Amino acid sequence: MPEFFELGIQQVAWHARRGHEVVLVSGTLDFLALHAAEILQARLRKLGICVALHVRATRLETKDRFWTGNMDGKAVLGREKGIVVERSATEMELDLGNCFGYGNSASDRWMLGAVGNAVAVNPSAELQKLAEWHGWRVLRWNHGRGTVPAGAGRKESSLAMASPSGKNRKRENVKLENAG
Repeated sequence: MPEFFELGIQQVAWHARRGHEVVLVSGTLDFLALHAAEILQARLRKLGICVALHVRATRLETKDRFWTGNMDGKAVLGREKGIVVERSATEMELDLGNCFGYGNSASDRWMLGAVGNAVAVNPSAELQKLAEWHGWRVLRWNHGRGTVPAGAGRKESSLAMASPSGKNRKRENVKLENAG
C-alpha cells in the first residue's frame, strides 16, 4: 500500500477545497498509479473531501487482454512529463500559468517548468539547485507534520494540480486517462 506524506495530503486537500483539478502524473505503470490515486482519494474522503483525481501514467501495451511487456506510448518520465502536463492542460482547458506542479526529482524539471507555480518537494540535490536557479518554491515534508533534510524520503512520482478551468466538476470517481 502506498504511503503519503501527511503534509502532501493536506496540500491536495487545499487544492481540492478550492475546486482545482487534481492530476497525478507518474512514470510508474498506470494500474499502480490508479491504485495510489484510489488510496489518496479514500484519505481525502476521510477529511470530507470528494474530488476527481485524474491519472496520467505509463501504460503497458495489451493484446488479447494480456500485457505484451511493451509500453503503449512513451514512459511518462523526464521531458515526457512536461509534454503530458501541457497536453492535459490543453485537453482540460486549463491555463498552465495558473497551474501548480509538485515534483521531487531533477527529471521533474520539465513538468515543473511547464506550470506557473512549481514546487520542489523533498528535492534531490540536482532539483534543489534547479529550484534555486528558477526561483521555484521548495517544501520539506516527512511522514509526520515536521520537516526533513533535503532529499530524504523521496518518492518517484509527481503531482500536478491545476487551478479551476471554469468547469467545476465534483465527481467522486478516479479517472485513469490516456497519457500518450
